[in-house]
Amino acid sequence: MTTVRNPAQGTKEFEGDKDRVSKVKAFLAAEVSQSGRSHEVTVTYEAVPYIWDSVAWFGENNKLASGWEPKMDITLTLTQPSGNTRSESISVVGKDVPYPLKAEHVFRYLEMGTHKVTVRGVKTGGRRATDGRNNTGNDRVVLGEMSLEVTIGD
Repeated sequence: MTTVRNPAQGTKEFEGDKDRVSKVKAFLAAEVSQSGRSHEVTVTYEAVPYIWDSVAWFGENNKLASGWEPKMDITLTLTQPSGNTRSESISVVGKDVPYPLKAEHVFRYLEMGTHKVTVRGVKTGGRRATDGRNNTGNDRVVLGEMSLEVTIGD
């Protein structure tokens, strides 16, 4: 098995549309494996939402009101050595404090050679606590494009 990650260590940060309201720390990973005679790539994209609270960035640290949970809509695209592409649209809703967002997809029956995996998306929601505090939310964070390459060979 081979695993590739972007960034190699840590995360990339993407800030929201509104200055100093929300941001996301994210990473993209791909694991190449073989199932029988078929090669496959398991792609994982993880994003953790953060909010600005007067002096510092914090994870979504309050229990959020129903419907305000952070949501991530992404598109994973695999470009094969032949130039053919396969795309998968995925929506994920955070479940509980601090509302991490994780999407995973397996691309199967891949040809030999170098494949490029790209992710694009947007995070919405968050920041309206059940106690009515921190209701400045629903800031949108555009998740900047991230990509990596994996090689499948004997």
